[in-house]
Amino acid sequence: MKTVVFVSYHFPPSGGKAVQRASKLVKYLPKFGWRPIVFTMPMGEPGVPVDRTLLDDLPADIEIHRPAYRNWWRLVPHDIRKHLYHPVPDKYRGWVDSVSDKLVDLVRASGADAIASTSPSHSTQLLGLAVKKRTGIPWIADFRDPWAGHPDFPSKRHAAIMRDMETEVLESADAVVGVYPKILRDFEDRIPKGKMHLIENGYDEDDFHLVDRTRKASEGALLMGYNGTVSGFHDPAPFLDPLEKLAADGCIDGDAVRIVFTTSESGKKRFASYRTLSEKGILIVNDYLPHAESLARLGEMDISLHLLTRGGDIYPGKIFEYFYLGNPILSISRPDDDLHRLIEETGTGMVVDYRDTEAVVTAVLDLIRRKKNGDLSHLVEPDGTVARFSRKNIAGRFAGVLDAITL
Repeated sequence: MKTVVFVSYHFPPSGGKAVQRASKLVKYLPKFGWRPIVFTMPMGEPGVPVDRTLLDDLPADIEIHRPAYRNWWRLVPHDIRKHLYHPVPDKYRGWVDSVSDKLVDLVRASGADAIASTSPSHSTQLLGLAVKKRTGIPWIADFRDPWAGHPDFPSKRHAAIMRDMETEVLESADAVVGVYPKILRDFEDRIPKGKMHLIENGYDEDDFHLVDRTRKASEGALLMGYNGTVSGFHDPAPFLDPLEKLAADGCIDGDAVRIVFTTSESGKKRFASYRTLSEKGILIVNDYLPHAESLARLGEMDISLHLLTRGGDIYPGKIFEYFYLGNPILSISRPDDDLHRLIEETGTGMVVDYRDTEAVVTAVLDLIRRKKNGDLSHLVEPDGTVARFSRKNIAGRFAGVLDAITL
């Protein structure tokens, strides 16, 4: 069995979406002839949710290295920090400078055959670059989000320097992986297409063990559920604003529809203004839950709600879990982009333009009607168009790239 050192800033027992890519690849790569050794941050970063069930999901013999590191930059008050030199490419650059030697030592001592680094944070790619330069080891740079292709990138300090950093990463890596096509399109003018690989995120069947697929849909109100990050990119306002007005006009109430958000403490702040929806029992906001439990709660809903209100052509990781769960998806995003085409291809739901208030209202009222008429499917077993996104299949494709660069 070959060995790969897998570098990820985020890793269990840290919770949230950022850990899923690394933890699931680490879980399934041994089935394809690769023994992963994990190199990550120490536990206990402030503000990051903890989900120990994610760590329990990994094989007991996985080797995890968490060298000590103190992020002094985070200790500087924001009002002072904004006037100081800003770390490039992001606030985690100090981690790279602190642990590079330790990572090189680990690669050499383990006799690793390859290294893989996944970002964001994009500082992680600089660790992969440092190891490549000092050891020559075959290297996969795995991108879960754009770097220079990010919508906010032009406004970043030192954008030109960061693009040069990214280009050096792309040119130095033996293979570049993106989780959706837009990421790779951003790289096309800088590296050969043959060096790039689309390997999406996915779902893990094991995470759904609490979902009762024999459970029938509940009677009464239409139940819509959303799990995960609420932010500027996943903003509930284009969805909830017109519903708040609808509720204030007496057109909907909690007997007709209930919308359940499960999110972090920071995300919950975005719901404070929706008093009518809350008072009428339409809007319910729950705290962060362990991953498997949150999926089970989502399985009790009628509709899986998805929000993407900034950027386009993005495949959020949760969408593949929504595919596997099998409830209809209502995606409040952009029509006619890569995500829209993926939802159509899998036949898993509908896309409504987040900028079209009337279309949002029409979609919700139509779903309420369909629920009353018994016309909504519930917990449909996935077919082949969805099964290709299982985390095991994704790990097999990733292992194939590792095989190719280590021949």
